[in-house]
Amino acid sequence: MAAARLGLPRLMLAMLVLVALLGVGVDGRNHVHKKPPRAGASSRHSRVGAKVGTVASSPAVPPDDDATAPAPPPGGIVPSDPATPFRPEPCVFDVRAYGATGESTADDTEAFRAAWKAACAVESAVLLVPSDGTFTISTTTFSGPCKPGLVFQVRTRLNLVKTMRVLM
Repeated sequence: MAAARLGLPRLMLAMLVLVALLGVGVDGRNHVHKKPPRAGASSRHSRVGAKVGTVASSPAVPPDDDATAPAPPPGGIVPSDPATPFRPEPCVFDVRAYGATGESTADDTEAFRAAWKAACAVESAVLLVPSDGTFTISTTTFSGPCKPGLVFQVRTRLNLVKTMRVLM
């Protein structure tokens, strides 16, 4: 009889451990996601025989004869055409557009200053020094105040005649 008494608690303990282990790692959902009803579909909450309201729209107004149609793209270029030339973003300031030559013999300092001044006035601007050239600049300090997000992106070699400082 003593053996039977010890068997029952062991059996109960084994069942408790088994139930606990089966419940570990189960990530069940506590709620049900429902899709919103489609337009015009009847709801299960609507009453049978109830009239569903409809919205009557006014007829379309014909356009005036003197209304101007949008102008086609220049030269027959379709905007989705992959051959459309790439246009750089308006917040990228290339030092070449401000007169820098990138020939390593000419002093490009004034072009860098002009590009810096223009880039400082625009938020999230990029001052770009392109990779196809060697630019020479003399002693200069690039300072603000500048709008936030200015990036000075140098992709090539800079010949510094003396020193250059960037203060933002």
